[in-house]
Amino acid sequence: RIIESARRFAQDYLKSLPDFFCVQFTRRLNNPKADGTFAPADRFQEILSFVDGKENYQSLQLAWPPPPDDGSRGSGVSSRGEWGGLMGAIFDQDAAAKFTWKSTGTIAGEQVHVFDYEVDAAHSQFSLTWGGKWKGKWYPKSKPSYRGSVFLAAETLRIRRLTLAAKVAPGAFPIEETTHEVDYDLQQLGGTEYLLPKHAVMQARIGKKKLTRNEIDFRDLANWNNIGAPYTIYPGQTLRLYPASGKPVASGA
Repeated sequence: RIIESARRFAQDYLKSLPDFFCVQFTRRLNNPKADGTFAPADRFQEILSFVDGKENYQSLQLAWPPPPDDGSRGSGVSSRGEWGGLMGAIFDQDAAAKFTWKSTGTIAGEQVHVFDYEVDAAHSQFSLTWGGKWKGKWYPKSKPSYRGSVFLAAETLRIRRLTLAAKVAPGAFPIEETTHEVDYDLQQLGGTEYLLPKHAVMQARIGKKKLTRNEIDFRDLANWNNIGAPYTIYPGQTLRLYPASGKPVASGA
């Protein structure tokens, strides 16, 4: 009963959200020797617009401050689907996920039910892509098997956290291992509360050793800039990436 309620929620989730946009901040860290020590690599910002149930991304060019590592995704590992794709990869009927009860726990003081799940490669709804060559070779999209955990609020059965871990056979794809964790919480959109991603972490192992880690958070671009539907921005338009007490720092790319 609990899992079926969560499945229905996930299936209706994207349909329930209004059109909006926000800014997605990503801080990327690398650990070339896989020795447990991550060092900052770069950071970038994107406008994430959500219209008609679909995610779209647009890079931001920073006007202040002007560090050279800001403003675009550059080269490196990035992720997509924190808003609904991860839910679909787990709860879509085509994924045929197998769920097992694990435990109870708490997230931010709220009691949760924890279920583990597995999805085999034949039913995989999760994909890895690699742009360009790696070690002189082109690689097609990979759709590996994956597993993880689902954390559901005990009283409401709302999704509070999702995790996903996937592995690829050594040498079969540049990214041999990846993990994802997304936390969800109630947040305001247009004066109404919706369950939205609050923070996400993605970690990947490239080849045998190199580790990379992305820390992602989402901020309310529309309210901070008094922009309403149809949520249009224009090249060169100045946008505030912080509340009014902060500083305007970006322009549309």
